[in-house]
Amino acid sequence: MNRKTMVLQLNNEKGITAADALIAILIIMTAIGVIAMVYSNLVIGSRGIDRKTGATRIATNLVENINATYYDEMEDTLKQLSDSGFISRGEDNTYIINGTNISQEGTTVFNTTIPAGYIVRITIKNVGDLDLLKEVKIEVEYKVNGQNETVELGKVIEREQIRECNSPQFEGVYLEQLEVDKNNYIMSYQSAENSGGNKIICPIKYTGKKYEIMTADEVKTIWYSYSNKQWARVLVLTDSEYGECIDDSAKIAEKLKSDKSYVWIPRFGVENSGEVFGSTYFKYKSTNHAILNSYENGTSGFIYNHLDLENPMNWSNSNGISFDEETNELLGRWEAYSDIQQVNADAYKLNQSQFGPLLED
Repeated sequence: MNRKTMVLQLNNEKGITAADALIAILIIMTAIGVIAMVYSNLVIGSRGIDRKTGATRIATNLVENINATYYDEMEDTLKQLSDSGFISRGEDNTYIINGTNISQEGTTVFNTTIPAGYIVRITIKNVGDLDLLKEVKIEVEYKVNGQNETVELGKVIEREQIRECNSPQFEGVYLEQLEVDKNNYIMSYQSAENSGGNKIICPIKYTGKKYEIMTADEVKTIWYSYSNKQWARVLVLTDSEYGECIDDSAKIAEKLKSDKSYVWIPRFGVENSGEVFGSTYFKYKSTNHAILNSYENGTSGFIYNHLDLENPMNWSNSNGISFDEETNELLGRWEAYSDIQQVNADAYKLNQSQFGPLLED
């Protein structure tokens, strides 16, 4: 068999040639590429689903927990976190929270942990002029394969209860009314034992038997009842005076009648009823709407406070209206206890109404 015949025979036999091998390799490489691409897409898709699920869980938890927070405390909570540097504050009343790694101290807002890789933006806006509704918008941002994705949830939250009156304030001009410098005071429930010589503002509660200086948790509750003639009261004390009151509650009752004592006078007005003295009503926030009491069957069984938005109160212009300037933004005023005896003082006027006289034990 010559060489030519042998080559022809080999070419006619079944077997793998170089061309066959090359084609096979190309097919395998293409298949591997396709499989890798499919796998990569599956991984990215799965990761995207996981990240979106996590973002949705964060947004849902925040909305539910914010809704469970007392209406007046929603923004206060965020402001306190912002002031402490725990979160940042952007434009349009938007608060920004960056998640942290599990190995670090977790970022928790409204009992919701924000893990690393998520950025949360919470925007709270008033709806209308009366501060009865707030629109809450939650945005949770995350990345998938280098691309930003966002989950958004929103809810309009209604004020669940209108309080009996505007609550006591402890900032800005209200501190001036207490004759306290903003840089030289401490609240009694903020480690007053280590006041550093600052004045100590002590909210006081009456237990039915004695007066006590309140704790932080107690101040968050309703610690006064003007309908029951129990006004919100504070003492402004030095270190030594504070120590005396802690050691002997009788000292508190003594100092409540001294120049250390102040009473909170919420905004109020007198109804123009055609009589010499009409009924006194507390005004809501900085508006001229009266806070009205609702009773079962119109006679007994107190239910709640509300605003009559249909029929604004006809306020008297002659019977000692307090805070009668329409542009006045003050929610109330701290006045010295001695002002209850001063005819022109708001404390005296309120003490002559159905909310007085202020009862002393």
